[in-house]
Amino acid sequence: MEELLIVVFQFVLETLLEALAYWPFETAADRMLGARSKDAPRAAFLLSVALIAGGVVGVISLIAWPHTWLRTPALRIANLVIAPLISAGSAWLFASRRAPQPTHSPPSAHALFGFTFTLVFVLVRFTEGVH
Repeated sequence: MEELLIVVFQFVLETLLEALAYWPFETAADRMLGARSKDAPRAAFLLSVALIAGGVVGVISLIAWPHTWLRTPALRIANLVIAPLISAGSAWLFASRRAPQPTHSPPSAHALFGFTFTLVFVLVRFTEGVH
């Protein structure tokens, strides 16, 4: 029973930390998305920024903490799916709770940016992390 509880705590902790790694970028994302968030080139640029930033933060996290807490392949795969969804959901939730202003971007843009950033971050840790 104790081993099961340890595995559950490790999964929750790693998943939440990876999902919340996006939050320092939320303010920057809000400024970049801005009022012109419907422009296709701007959206492509922002997705590129999310991809690059997620990869860079993933590499930095591997330098600081090369070992993953999740040892079993099933939990690592579940983390690969759940962490980006948590990040996207929380980004959408917080963006939708802001006071509506013309300079604020739609919550769906924040969700996509958070999902993309976290997906790349988790992929880097998934493929290169020491198990």
